[in-house]
Amino acid sequence: MKINGFSYKELFNLAIQKPILAQLEITQNCNQECSFCFKKCSYQKKYKDFSLLTWKKIVKNLSNFGVTNINFTGGEVFLYRDFIKLVDYSKKNGIKNILVNTNGSVPLSGFDLSKIDSLVFSVHDIGEKHDSIVGLKGAFNNLVKNLKKNIKRSAINVVITDKNIDRLDDVLNYFKKFDLQFFSFNLAGDINGETKISKALFKKYLSFLKKLEKCVGDKVLLRHGMQNIVINDKKFFEAKIPLPHCAGGKYKLLVDYQGDVYPCSFFQNDNFYCGNILNDNLADIWKNGKGFIFFRKQYLEIKNLPNDCKACFKKDKCGGGCFVWRSFNKKTKKYEKDIRCDIGNAYLGTGNN
Repeated sequence: MKINGFSYKELFNLAIQKPILAQLEITQNCNQECSFCFKKCSYQKKYKDFSLLTWKKIVKNLSNFGVTNINFTGGEVFLYRDFIKLVDYSKKNGIKNILVNTNGSVPLSGFDLSKIDSLVFSVHDIGEKHDSIVGLKGAFNNLVKNLKKNIKRSAINVVITDKNIDRLDDVLNYFKKFDLQFFSFNLAGDINGETKISKALFKKYLSFLKKLEKCVGDKVLLRHGMQNIVINDKKFFEAKIPLPHCAGGKYKLLVDYQGDVYPCSFFQNDNFYCGNILNDNLADIWKNGKGFIFFRKQYLEIKNLPNDCKACFKKDKCGGGCFVWRSFNKKTKKYEKDIRCDIGNAYLGTGNN
């Protein structure tokens, strides 16, 4: 297939010359101990953070390389002493959009949040049930107070586990009264990208998603995997639940609290290590990083696609989907198709285009 005279592979290679999104884990320190945390963060552990000067150098390097969007995450970002100074610096140095993930338990009244475009609060249940999951008494009440004071820039992200799968309606009913930027409900994963939910629980999740779309409409956001920048399809971007796909190595990279670079927060191990942003050239990291090369190969080479995907007319638009939502088959040593394929407009069955 040719688009304006270019093959899809040619367009893909042009599109990934530079990343546009960086996820920065600015601290590993956290004041909670969430039962599902794939980073194994804990209030009982203490880590040494980079100085503000070091993070400024990293942000400047990324901005000069083409990054215009930053997602600050952790640990808990508001435990980083100079976080707001770093946000301000980022806005002044080419970063147009800043999204911040927070557990919401740290009082935010003393912070100037005006440069933050989106505050995404991690919600996992209601009241004391949420507190039990995150291991901190009073966490939910503090979260709600912070959300109400910053409602215009607030969103929620719910990590789905076997502990809260039957109470998602309660979470939705509580928060749909707020005018949030978006509602995100996603499966728990681990450091190797494996999802932590059974098929039985996933069926419940699918049923819940239909209700979610009716309640909050186009504010549904099914991470992981953002919109693909090389897709020339207006309907794709207008869909409430777009085709799933992977952003890692296409236009996204992750930098952890030690400066190590990976394609995705859920693939932070030696097999996907791409380099260190403080010690290695960023252009070389982006072009030759082991994890990036793996992700790109999976996307571009049809032999790596699951059998269900090979016969699908939409395979060039999603490439099999997001790896966090695709289970790894140890027998075939291949990733299965994205488990969201049967949701609404994301359906990938043969003959559906």
